[in-house]
Amino acid sequence: MKSQQGVAGHVLGGWQLNGSWAMQTGAHWTAYDSRARSLRCSLGGSANSGSAAAACLAGGGSISNAGGDYNLDTIANDRPDAPGANTVAANKDQYANGYFYNNSDGTRGLDSGLFSAACLGCNGSLARNTFVGPGMFVADLSLFKNIRVTERVSLQFRSEFFNAFNRPNFLLPSSSTGANFANRIQSPLFGAAAGTFDPRQIQFALKLLW
Repeated sequence: MKSQQGVAGHVLGGWQLNGSWAMQTGAHWTAYDSRARSLRCSLGGSANSGSAAAACLAGGGSISNAGGDYNLDTIANDRPDAPGANTVAANKDQYANGYFYNNSDGTRGLDSGLFSAACLGCNGSLARNTFVGPGMFVADLSLFKNIRVTERVSLQFRSEFFNAFNRPNFLLPSSSTGANFANRIQSPLFGAAAGTFDPRQIQFALKLLW
């Protein structure tokens, strides 16, 4: 009934349904240790300075690192060793609340057994982009009613629904945009999303065309 003749034509004709669907697999992100080095001598005391380290070794002691910066390059963004699987996919509860939110003993990313410190002066074995978040699904829908007024003039009533099913789509744990610092392995929120993308949004409009 595109011609919209008569009452039935005006009621039943001129409807327009539009839609776009976007589906993506989970995005990848990298865990890292942001702590500075904390070198300790087995004989007691700090070994962070060169002279202290030399004295420790000369006295028959050994040096261990109780902090980050495993490779000792003074940049505290090192990845640890990964004794477990090298690809880790979180479920939605973990992404919403952190990987270890329900652990009764309060374990977190650093002391949960998921990671271990790399050897002194070594790079950790954990690869980049090891962690995978939940996928994304967004459906945008719109319903238009085109109303012919004259041969040249028409009205268009537009109802538009963005993320029509109001699905939560999670942001990555982040130390930059939307930062919650949950990509740091020492964070008690380790693995928690830094928020969500936009919820459902609905808008209505009336458009005059001539």
